[in-house]
Amino acid sequence: EQSIKIDINLNKSPLWINGVKDELQRVFINLVKNGIEAIPKRRKGVITIKSWHANYKANIEISDNGQGISKENEHSIFVPNFSTKSSGTGLGLAISKKVVEEHGGEINFNSEVGKGTSFVLSFDLFTGKEKE
Repeated sequence: EQSIKIDINLNKSPLWINGVKDELQRVFINLVKNGIEAIPKRRKGVITIKSWHANYKANIEISDNGQGISKENEHSIFVPNFSTKSSGTGLGLAISKKVVEEHGGEINFNSEVGKGTSFVLSFDLFTGKEKE
């Protein structure tokens, strides 16, 4: 049985973005699920979720202390049908990237083999003054 701790450090006040709740929720769930699956069974796992705002952007970071992404795979993780998991379809990150970009956002990552991976999503803050 594996032990995984989830640390949540959210911005003190809510960060509003304009988007489709269900689609964005799937992105966040996919990133957390991938992080959990990347943690070796023998390691005490930690998933960290943070949010903050800067330069009129809402930022969400989801990181893990899993096995990390190798340099040779970094360029492929958002490519449809690419997966390093035996049971993976390779669609999760490709769809996540597409959803984030359809919402006017960006998704970036940093990874170190053996230490973990961190995904940062950035979206324009919703002020209520945007054109519909």
